[in-house]
Amino acid sequence: MKNLNSIKTTVVMLAMFLLAGIFATGCSPQQKKTGDITVGVILPLTGELASYGEPMKKGIEVALEKINTDEAKNGTKINLVYIDSQADTKIAVSGLQKLISVNGARYVIGDVSSSTTLAMVPIAEQNKVFLLSPGAAAPKLKGISPFFARNYPSSTDESIASAEFIKNRLKKDKCAIVYVTNEYGLGLAEMFEKKFTELGGQISMKEPYKFEESDFRTIIAKLREAKPEVIYLAGNQKEMGKFMKQFGEAGITATIVSNISFLEPDCINIAGKAADGTIVPIINFKPEDPNTKSAHEFGVSYKAKYGEYPSFAVALGYDAMMLMANAMKEGGSDTIKGAAAIRNLKGFDGALGALSFTNGDVSVPVGFKIVKNGKAVEYN
Repeated sequence: MKNLNSIKTTVVMLAMFLLAGIFATGCSPQQKKTGDITVGVILPLTGELASYGEPMKKGIEVALEKINTDEAKNGTKINLVYIDSQADTKIAVSGLQKLISVNGARYVIGDVSSSTTLAMVPIAEQNKVFLLSPGAAAPKLKGISPFFARNYPSSTDESIASAEFIKNRLKKDKCAIVYVTNEYGLGLAEMFEKKFTELGGQISMKEPYKFEESDFRTIIAKLREAKPEVIYLAGNQKEMGKFMKQFGEAGITATIVSNISFLEPDCINIAGKAADGTIVPIINFKPEDPNTKSAHEFGVSYKAKYGEYPSFAVALGYDAMMLMANAMKEGGSDTIKGAAAIRNLKGFDGALGALSFTNGDVSVPVGFKIVKNGKAVEYN
């Protein structure tokens, strides 16, 4: 019995040693045998932010098809393992831990939500996993870790642009703020207020609401009493659609300046005619314009295959996958080297156009559009 116990102990220790070796190299047993590489993807595929997650997934898979075709001659294939974060912090964190410990992923794309991404960064850093976000915009993510980058700009860019627009172009000195109390909304509201007051403006009132809120009657009653000329609306698409529908029914007259999520169909379709007149800062993504070389090339090839031009979210997903492939090519099993290859990459020709990174953050020019008859058109 003593010898049997000794043999059992030896077998267990050997198994643990082998597993440790597999995880240390970032490969599962199947990956080592076939040469396949696992990339984790954590996106909200259901819930409030699914209208971002689903098109991003499509963009990722369009890019993956191109990458795997190009790499087939080398006997290398990238496999994706998806986690539906539902924009929930606990689900995202659990999903990342599973991708690392079970699937052996050392390169992970995710998330759209700033709150979930902030929660995942420490885990990624602890496990030396490169985390690339295609959508998290909170200012708190700036410079947060050498294992993190994002190909979506910080919300600082659009909130500052909105403050300047209201003060300098609309010539308004007072503004109300209505914002969602998650990291995205807080980041937008805080940076907007900071810039607007720096410019000499005054915040006449601030009204927060919860993530996935659907009843805005109390806030709208306060707005009716205060009668602000301009409202800065910072939130997620479905929430803002419901706010605008109720706002329009209340008959309040005020100019709304919002954030880019306002232009998602989930917002405009819910808001209906109440969406008209809303002004939105937007990244200049014009796949139909021949003057935007790489964006146009991507747009034309995408339309030829799918019958329509890609949305902004599709382009973000495509670029995230292409950037991740570049990181893996440069870094291999050395994920800090792979991360570094992206965090200060300059002049990358992506689906969104030429991208350049500084310490993990990407900067892109911001323009403005206004909603007319349910469509976003250039603001003149």
